[in-house]
Amino acid sequence: MFVGILKQESKLLKRCRSKWLAVFLMLSIPTLAAAESIWSDAYKGPSWLTDYDTAVFEAKTTGQPILAFFSGSDWCPPCKKADKKIFAKQAFQDYAAENVVLLNIDFPRSVPLPESVSDKNDALLDKFGVKGFPTIVLIDPKTGKMVDRFGACGVFGLLCSEERIIKKIEAIKNETRTASL
Repeated sequence: MFVGILKQESKLLKRCRSKWLAVFLMLSIPTLAAAESIWSDAYKGPSWLTDYDTAVFEAKTTGQPILAFFSGSDWCPPCKKADKKIFAKQAFQDYAAENVVLLNIDFPRSVPLPESVSDKNDALLDKFGVKGFPTIVLIDPKTGKMVDRFGACGVFGLLCSEERIIKKIEAIKNETRTASL
């Protein structure tokens, strides 16, 4: 008799688990689909490298200049504004995908970076004379030297326009082409 009760209880538990699993899946699938849609929309366009040596290798391989963006992604209002108003624009993303190696040198406060990454990023601040955030540094693909540097204008000002960045990149590319002839 005791075994019979356990079997009935077991069947009941299985039925309840199955129903709860079905309910969970029905509620989760739309959420997962929405998250996938948001994720894929947010990450269209060129990818940003986070390692300087990798960016230099890619720049030398492709002959494209490096656009290094020094930012405090989670605490710096002008950095967030530059990301939203310049780098997230489709026109900039389309241009960057074909014409520049993107490098993000980030100094977040809420998520600690591994010490090796933090040390490398600190060394890049010194190497390129970065004094504040946000700062964009354009780097020649052949020499690895800084060609131009510009930062925020005013306390909550924007770095510059995407047009200004594109003009600077084109100037570097033209200089590089002329030097190789």
